[in-house]
Amino acid sequence: MNHNLGKLLDEGRKHQSLCYVDSLIHARKVLQIQERYLLDIVFITNNLNVKKFLQLNNCQYYYCHNTLKLLSTIKHLRSIHFYFLIAACVDQVGFQLIYFLSKTSFFATMDEGIFSIDPLSRFNSEKNFNPKTHKPFFILNRIFNYPKIPSFFLEKSDLHFAWFSKNLYLGTDLEKKLVPMESPDHLTIGRTLRVLVGQPYKWMGLSEKNELEILNIIKQEKIDIYIKHPRETSKNSIIPNIECTVLSLDSNVEDFLNNLPVPDLHIYTFMSSAVFGLRSEVNIHILDLMLSKEIQERFKNFIKMLDESIIEYNKT
Repeated sequence: MNHNLGKLLDEGRKHQSLCYVDSLIHARKVLQIQERYLLDIVFITNNLNVKKFLQLNNCQYYYCHNTLKLLSTIKHLRSIHFYFLIAACVDQVGFQLIYFLSKTSFFATMDEGIFSIDPLSRFNSEKNFNPKTHKPFFILNRIFNYPKIPSFFLEKSDLHFAWFSKNLYLGTDLEKKLVPMESPDHLTIGRTLRVLVGQPYKWMGLSEKNELEILNIIKQEKIDIYIKHPRETSKNSIIPNIECTVLSLDSNVEDFLNNLPVPDLHIYTFMSSAVFGLRSEVNIHILDLMLSKEIQERFKNFIKMLDESIIEYNKT
């Protein structure tokens, strides 16, 4: 972390900051930031589970269950000039309303999984909204110049809280803005367990053939538990056809897996960012599927990031 970013954080301790968070994974990470840098943070969330989590941790927050409530809250908060605005999910409309309508001095981003470090992800490579995948946003942006693409906000950020190896940010808009966050130590005991970390496969561009490949891997590898991704549904994934136990977490998947009392833990995934946060003893298996040319390039880049992070894995 460079000297200027350190000064920015030191000054931030003297003022109140605002944070938009829409998932428990990000909420837990913001509390790490708050504890390490002693920031006074007011939270805004649209997620009921996050609201409960913030209550348990005695955080100051506003719960906005719809856009009208969010706009009302922003209007109320405009009398306060916040130091930082902090967010991960910069593609969310709720965040973008806060960004453009609230009063803040500086903007801080934080990791949104591998979207933050993958140069080929839409967070780093998208120049305009894709009319095939984000048609409403594409039309609204053409008419009103709003909402904005994610890279707009990554470019505008003053600093970025980073949990990945700094080498992985090379070539992205974030490489000169990094505030490194330490990974916690973990301890484990127990038996053998095979876990597959799920993802919203259709949203990732995988075909029905790829989904059948994953279902076959679940059977062949005798997967014990399938962990559902927070944004995974019956419409964008294989959940209705899974025969093993499906688990939905209210916590960070990395924390859950790292704290399982299992010495011989095997984690299977296609391209989940969870593998970057696992303890070194975990056996990581990357699903090697028959991919289209476009997805194959992203997969190769994911493998490159694993190699650069010196993470051991097997292809399955």
